[in-house]
Amino acid sequence: DHPRSPEITRDHPRSPEITRDHHPRLDAYDPYFLDDPALQSGKERMVLNLPGLVASVLPYVRPRALKAQLNEQWALKHQWVSRGLTLSKIRAAKASLLEWVLEANCEVSTAALAHVYFERLVLRRVVNKANRKLVAAVSLSLAAKWNEPESLGTLLAAVERHYSIPRATVFRSEFSAYAELAFDLRLEPGDIFPHFSRLLTQAERTPHDYLGEANCGVSSRVPRAAGG
Repeated sequence: DHPRSPEITRDHPRSPEITRDHHPRLDAYDPYFLDDPALQSGKERMVLNLPGLVASVLPYVRPRALKAQLNEQWALKHQWVSRGLTLSKIRAAKASLLEWVLEANCEVSTAALAHVYFERLVLRRVVNKANRKLVAAVSLSLAAKWNEPESLGTLLAAVERHYSIPRATVFRSEFSAYAELAFDLRLEPGDIFPHFSRLLTQAERTPHDYLGEANCGVSSRVPRAAGG
């Protein structure tokens, strides 16, 4: 449902400090700020006051209603985000990145890097409802070029197959995204590992399974960006 030629441009003026709508500083990155994995339950709950016990019970909520509630909670916290961009859309785009990486038998660490780039671009206010899929594709392309360049062709084929975004469009949009990332793809280990850990869980794999016994401590499969 993306337009024929979405673009990567900033929706709002640059804001270097925390604003009244809780936009973070642009020189800082918190892997839990934009998409808090703890945000999984709706706002409705029942409190039971029992003798010697106070319990909070979450009632069953239909998936569509839960999705709406989560989006509402998230929007209240992130009022600076482009109108139309929701938590569910962000999570869906990030889930696609992992799906393509696993489909292509590429490194989960590449998806983790792409998640960080994508979130940083959201924080830069260049992601909106119309271009979110393109930005996700560009984030994956940049991550592959940094982490495992030999996989780039396979991943871009998956992008074109699932999102119908030609690789020429991805390449044409890369410079704008790269500029928004300050022409620097290096990341701190603390920025990457929370995403890496969550992605392994989603892929139903453990660090031991993924890295192997010999490399479970330190491995070349850990993102190169973490080590510089």
